Amino acid sequence: MSTNQESISTLLTISAILDRWPEVIPVFLDHKMSCVGCSLSDFMTLEDALEIYKLDKEPFIEQLT
Repeated sequence: MSTNQESISTLLTISAILDRWPEVIPVFLDHKMSCVGCSLSDFMTLEDALEIYKLDKEPFIEQLT
């Protein structure tokens, strides 16, 4: 991926991440996350989503980069 691990913060909203790096959409879909197209993506942070889906932060962010 063309993202930089340092620039993807778990404090960013899902919509901010998907808008800036649309190439990461398949990562969310591979994890069966409903974040893509969700009406809460403007308000939910990546940290929130990882907690809800019970995913580990570091491995997930590595997949985004």
